[in-house]
Amino acid sequence: MSTPMLIMIAVGLAAVIGTLLALAAIFGGVQAYNNRVISISYVKLRNSFIGIGLQKLILMTIGGTLGLMTLGYLSMGVPGSVIGFIGGLVAPRLFQRYLIQRREAEFIYQLPDALRTMSGSLKSGGNIVRALEQVAQRQPKPICQEFQLVLQQYQLGRDLDEALHDLETRLNCDELQLLTAAISLSRSVGGNLGDSLEALAHTLQTKAQVEGKIRSMTATGRAQSWTMASLPILVGFALNLQEPKAMAHLFDEIYGWLTLFVVAFLTVVGFLVIRKIVNIDV
Repeated sequence: MSTPMLIMIAVGLAAVIGTLLALAAIFGGVQAYNNRVISISYVKLRNSFIGIGLQKLILMTIGGTLGLMTLGYLSMGVPGSVIGFIGGLVAPRLFQRYLIQRREAEFIYQLPDALRTMSGSLKSGGNIVRALEQVAQRQPKPICQEFQLVLQQYQLGRDLDEALHDLETRLNCDELQLLTAAISLSRSVGGNLGDSLEALAHTLQTKAQVEGKIRSMTATGRAQSWTMASLPILVGFALNLQEPKAMAHLFDEIYGWLTLFVVAFLTVVGFLVIRKIVNIDV
């Protein structure tokens, strides 16, 4: 067999091996991403009673990634596609966090009414389990779902304090910690739990009113932070459409990449500083 033929065979084998290794690396990366991001996001959404199936979440991730890559390529070329690909990979975790935070906000908003329902049930002669059943049966979602889960755990033989502690761990909000502490203290040392829950409901409602006033007063600051963060992107997109040759230096040369990095860094810092200023805890 001649030397050129041997070289061609060696090159072909090397190409096949390289392709197989690349496919194995891609498959391993996809599998790791599915286990660390998609599956975890799905489990957290399921534990929060948010009905998004695993297949739907995967399709949303693929569609969102392709959409962001296409938009990035049309606006900035190959670098834009890379940015869109990274954004598509991060999007499921951000989407899951947004849905859970919105559900927790709804839970906190419904909590004062639920506490008044529990207080009325206790004052009429019922016990704490009956009060929890009243909330689970009469209150809207999502608060009824969480209390139904607490009652199911209690009916299966779990201690009520442990079931309430699991609820506190799932939602991780200060308002719920006050509720679980009041119930635990009442069961251990006694006291008028009905009056305590009614006072707690009044406190939480007053707190919600103050937070609403603060949000309305700081709405302009939040809008300014988003405007400041989006303005460089919109201006860059417009300039890239009008002067693509001039803007190409930002993506083809090292100085352009450094400029983009500095702009992105300063934009993120400014955004976080403004958000920190307008984010006031009560």
